[in-house]
Amino acid sequence: MIVAKKPDSATPSAEQEALVKGKTPRNAIMSIGILAAVVIGGLGFYYQLQATNKADEDARIKKATALVDARAKLTHFR
Repeated sequence: MIVAKKPDSATPSAEQEALVKGKTPRNAIMSIGILAAVVIGGLGFYYQLQATNKADEDARIKKATALVDARAKLTHFR
């Protein structure tokens, strides 16, 4: 069985360690950002849908009220 020896470049040097010390991994930050964007987008979609449904319901009630008022006026003149 042949075992490959790790090259010296596989272990980070002191300079490389000092360069990345204290930095957060880019993939972790991207994942958090994408997750936050999806959550915010989902909340925005939900509230927009709720507002649309409420506006449709208000318009339906207003139309129904107008029809009832119109019928009341017609029967009042008879």
